[in-house]
Amino acid sequence: MATISEAKDSRKCTDGDEPSAELRFNIAGTEDDGEARTLLLGAAPPTWTVGGKTLVQKQRSLDPAGGGHWKGSVTYGRRESSYQFEIGGGSAHITEALDQTSYGYEAAAPEMNHRINVTRDRNGVTVNGLDIDAPTYAWSETHYLPAGAVNAAYKAALFAVAAAPVNQYAWRGFQAGEVKFKGASGQQRGEEDWAITFKFEASPNATGLSVGNITGISKKGWEYLWVLYEEVEDGAAKVLVPSPLGVYVAKVYAESDFSLLGIGV
Repeated sequence: MATISEAKDSRKCTDGDEPSAELRFNIAGTEDDGEARTLLLGAAPPTWTVGGKTLVQKQRSLDPAGGGHWKGSVTYGRRESSYQFEIGGGSAHITEALDQTSYGYEAAAPEMNHRINVTRDRNGVTVNGLDIDAPTYAWSETHYLPAGAVNAAYKAALFAVAAAPVNQYAWRGFQAGEVKFKGASGQQRGEEDWAITFKFEASPNATGLSVGNITGISKKGWEYLWVLYEEVEDGAAKVLVPSPLGVYVAKVYAESDFSLLGIGV
């Protein structure tokens, strides 16, 4: 029966700006390198702490010593990560202008109260609005997770967050409701750790919004605001024009705890 034990010269550690550690093992009772490697993977913990810093597995090595004996080692180092961001223009559909000037022919144009692209047909008055550029903040993060940490339960947690993609609690300096998880992709580097890239997009929460005479509207970043209009008569122009009857803020994405991603807060 194959056995594994930690060597006497194990646990060599270095503290400081670039902490590191090495665990060494003696394996006996097998000529099968696959079996020896399995024993090494099972014996070495996925993380090691040096000077209060959590290190992750960086490299594993296995050397034959003859007669069914092997020398194994696992080195640990700081968890690496990378961060990329993009600030650009997305789009937003609006139905009201910040300001609007009207011009009429021989008489004043009907007052639209900042409504945009208003049309009238047999069904009444419609506020069509238009799409405009809207600032977006999108970023991705690449993290390196130990092989043992990326198991079926962790993959299920990623899927759960993808199904409820808006942050339930404050995260990465953003308020609850402002960040949307756009997904993750991962690749294991041989038998080493996993490189997983996480993608996010942010939209700010808003308070004190107004639509026509309706004020005090609050909306989280990834909620959807829409307006119900009614027709009222413009006394001067003697035509029916749209006027907000109600404003609705709809929650269209479920929320989840982003700590399940395992990449900090």
